Amino acid sequence: MHKNYFGSERKNHLEWLSNDWRIKGPNVCFLEGFPGVGKSDLVAEVVTAFESTSEWTVVTYEIPDRPSILIVDVWLDIADQLAHQNRPKMQEVMLGEDEGNPAFAIEKALNRNVLIVLDEAQRLFDPDSGRPVDQLAGILAFLKTRPNLPGRLLLLSDRLVERERWSESFAIRTLNALQPSEAAALLDDRLAVNAVDDVPNERKNDLLRVLGYNPRAIETLVASLLYEPLDEIVGSDPGVWETQDRDVSPEFLAKLERQLLERTLAHLDELHLKRLTMLAAHRSGFDQAAFEAVCGGTRKEWRELRNALITRFFVRHTKSYYSLHPVVREISVARLKDNPAEFIQAHSKASDYHLRHFHARSIVLQGQRLSTSYAELRYHLFQSQREGELRDIALRVADHIGREFTQGSPIPSNADELNERISLLKAILSYGGSHWLEHYVSRMLLARGYPGDVQLALEHAEKSLVIRAPAEYWVLAARLQETQITLEKAIKTILQASEVVDRNSNRSTLYLFGAELLVKNNEIDEAIKFLRQGLLDVPPEKALSSLYILAADIIAEYRDVDVAVALLHEGLRVVPADKDLSSIYHRYCELIHQTKDVKGAIVALDQGLSIVPADKGLSSLFLLKAEFLGGLGKPEMALDSLKVGIGKIAPGKGLDLLYGRASELLCELGRKEDAVAMLREAVERLRADQGGVALRQSLARLEALMMATPVRANSGAARIEPDLLDRTLPTALVMATEWFSLHGGISTFNRNLCIKLAHNGINVICAVPKASREEIEAAALDGIYLLQSPAAQSADPLNGMYRRLSVPIDPDFVIGHGRITGHVAQAQVEDNFPSAARVHFVHMAPGEIEWFKGKADAAMVAESREREELELASSAKVVAAVGPRLFREVGNLLESKSVKPALIEFNPSCIAPAEPRTRPPHLHCLLLGRAEDLELKGLDIAALAMARVASGATVAFESRPELIVRGAPAGTGQVLQQRLKSLTEGLELSVRVREYSSSQDDIQADLRRASILLMPSRREGFGLVALEALTLGTPILVSDQSGIAELITRYVSPAEASGIIVPTPEAVSSAASTWARAIEFQLADRDASFNRAWRLSTRLMQEDGWSKSVRGLLSRLGVEDCSLV
Repeated sequence: MHKNYFGSERKNHLEWLSNDWRIKGPNVCFLEGFPGVGKSDLVAEVVTAFESTSEWTVVTYEIPDRPSILIVDVWLDIADQLAHQNRPKMQEVMLGEDEGNPAFAIEKALNRNVLIVLDEAQRLFDPDSGRPVDQLAGILAFLKTRPNLPGRLLLLSDRLVERERWSESFAIRTLNALQPSEAAALLDDRLAVNAVDDVPNERKNDLLRVLGYNPRAIETLVASLLYEPLDEIVGSDPGVWETQDRDVSPEFLAKLERQLLERTLAHLDELHLKRLTMLAAHRSGFDQAAFEAVCGGTRKEWRELRNALITRFFVRHTKSYYSLHPVVREISVARLKDNPAEFIQAHSKASDYHLRHFHARSIVLQGQRLSTSYAELRYHLFQSQREGELRDIALRVADHIGREFTQGSPIPSNADELNERISLLKAILSYGGSHWLEHYVSRMLLARGYPGDVQLALEHAEKSLVIRAPAEYWVLAARLQETQITLEKAIKTILQASEVVDRNSNRSTLYLFGAELLVKNNEIDEAIKFLRQGLLDVPPEKALSSLYILAADIIAEYRDVDVAVALLHEGLRVVPADKDLSSIYHRYCELIHQTKDVKGAIVALDQGLSIVPADKGLSSLFLLKAEFLGGLGKPEMALDSLKVGIGKIAPGKGLDLLYGRASELLCELGRKEDAVAMLREAVERLRADQGGVALRQSLARLEALMMATPVRANSGAARIEPDLLDRTLPTALVMATEWFSLHGGISTFNRNLCIKLAHNGINVICAVPKASREEIEAAALDGIYLLQSPAAQSADPLNGMYRRLSVPIDPDFVIGHGRITGHVAQAQVEDNFPSAARVHFVHMAPGEIEWFKGKADAAMVAESREREELELASSAKVVAAVGPRLFREVGNLLESKSVKPALIEFNPSCIAPAEPRTRPPHLHCLLLGRAEDLELKGLDIAALAMARVASGATVAFESRPELIVRGAPAGTGQVLQQRLKSLTEGLELSVRVREYSSSQDDIQADLRRASILLMPSRREGFGLVALEALTLGTPILVSDQSGIAELITRYVSPAEASGIIVPTPEAVSSAASTWARAIEFQLADRDASFNRAWRLSTRLMQEDGWSKSVRGLLSRLGVEDCSLV
């Protein structure tokens, strides 16, 4: 379309896109409009404008018309185009260590002056909801957080873009049909250029009205008039061309356009028509080589064909890529199917087009690009009946993959990449292939977890069992045989493996797993015999210690503890000191202690302490000795032993645990000054990733006690002098249940909220039913005036909070938390401080969570609590919903009210360690939460997932993964442990249950020992415990049904989020499958997991959610000028 006939609206769009948008952004823009309205022509002019400034690089790409589209393939093609224009950064990310991470890759591209145009972008939208598919949604969410990127992404869509939250940060431009006068000018121009004078002036307006003033329809009509007169075209279907008062819908224009194209096709040269039909075999865009293939490589002929198709609007040319008009392809494909010979020939030509990648001297395609190209080649070879050629290609690709992947290659975390790789390798293996590829496919199938995948994984695992296959291949096959065939079959496989596996392989895993299988089969003596065989077979440097410990545990449990002790004593002589001898000593001394010989256990520990190197687990022996001495009532001796350890152990090798236990002992002995001195020394020696963060927090709490402000009585209420308050500053009254977190996460949240308010120059008075001296002093250290309410006159401890409080300054605003303290906050405002604004924090969605508490009256309770929350929220001045999930939930709840309060999204954040912390020695997977809410918190999911990991893992772990549950009500730990074991479908589960603890030291110790924090909740309003874990550098896995998951997706790429956020359906078996895969992925490479946790905590710390949210809250309250403290 010539600029002269662009139309005023198009000129405005062109001016804005070429100048304002190019310079000012935002980085993403949607151009929407009906098919044929001229989006592509407009963008062609935009591209020219961008390219006219020499510093811009432009790439255009048409999304292929396929039922399933991988966004990664789109970015790979774009990365290729950019690399050819000397912009290789995007390709480096796509093909490098972060392969499959398109968000990071596109960030690299848009970090320069690069314009990326995606045509037919509506193919990446859900046809029902109109929202972007997950792959695109994640990238758009990521780009929202990168508003200052200089590059630009332009998406062309045939459907209107939904004006919703996901699109609110982006520009949306709508291109409408031409105005009648503009359409008439375009028609006159096209008729003149093509020398067509068959359209009388008096008929033009009616024709244009029928065509809906649509530019492409006008162009198509003129192309048809080159071969047929107007009366013939109109006479072929008079009803269509009648001028009526009707809407010109996209469907009507598509029908009309199809008729015109069919008529124009009928006038195409026979040879050109045949070759056009052959091109229709391609399922996506193609380059010049496709024309060459159908024309036999003759330059003159393929150029003539290309030009003939372009001038008739049958083919669109964008940069170096070509694509068929969708209607033309549809017509041509139908013709192909009616002619079997031409069908085969067309697909044969398409096969030749794709074969060039695989006949080259070296295959240069990688990863998913290789998968896609091979899949297209395989499709066309089968369609052209040339599948016999696939064997040689498959073997060549297998050889290439053998260089690209190794048997230790990680399983892709991206679901689409995983599917593509499975499809590629299964197709290749159908022609034969390496045994390690069979093993790799088996691992991937287990990771994917589709119905039937476990059986397929077994088939591939069994095919991997060749002579001298590594031990882990046999273990995987046996694990699958145990669940899919019989336990006896699995045992037979392990026994066979013990005879054929190479001596240099990790044979200890065979003996460990084989013994476990034999115990399950109640063959105790055979298990012990098999392990003894392993003790003779496995070299001392090959994890021999784990065999001694397992054998001793079996003997101690089923036979004789003294025999077990004797076996471990033998191990002490055999295993070298630097090969995990500390673990043998640890278990040896525990068993001696079990026989009531405490002194003997301590003597053995002293021997171990003199032999084991300081960096090989020695700290665990010092801790065990301190425990034994404490049990004897000798805390001073325990302390002396820990001090010896502190002098020997290096940072990062358990030194933080020694300092922590020693300081606890000093406090128990009443020597708090010494404890402070010890913690100060620890903080100086230890970096954050070496346990320094937790010790620093312990030091702060202890120093708060040591710097206590004098306490005096006032009307029976414990309080401090109000010298913390400044009458010139705004004052907040915060209603809480406690200062320390004795009863859960809301208390932790409230304490942090108060501290942040104080840091923003607010007087903070926190009222609680009861305050200990320790709490008052700790609060004062943070600048908080902790006020104990008058004594309650009933059993309800909050009763006294309804009475007038003895506040030294009347509050400007009062804060309550949910239905916990929301009512008392409401009462204080209504009865005592009517001029104060009320802020209502929402921490949970009762309409969601009550259904998972196992109560018969869940519906009634949920409805009642929703009404209660709505009443509290609707009468507040400001409602603060914690996290994006609750923000959306509360917003929906408030829609029923005609007058609504101000609603803000309040997002907490975390503090990142200075560096990734060192992984702990054991594979503890920790779940923190009230265990009485078993279904809500997903304890059943965690138990079954952990059992599946332990019994069906595709990798050999350093030790057996163990589930640690902290949160059982007092006295119920054993009952909960047995219940969890009963939920594992007969699989073994190693689980420890600990009672709920109000001690932050206990919680932090659990988190420091954990390899992962699990949060498999079926519903979780936010999930503050995940932030606590990240602050300590502990990796997390969180349910996608949580607020923290939604928050994380805003700040990390989709690929990185997929390694943190786990899909959690309500059905326990389905949820356990996804969680088992996620847990195994984290435990398989713990160094990488701890690095990911550190990166995530750093990213969240950079966002500084606490500060931003507090400032947003104060702004809504009209408090704009608080000075920061």
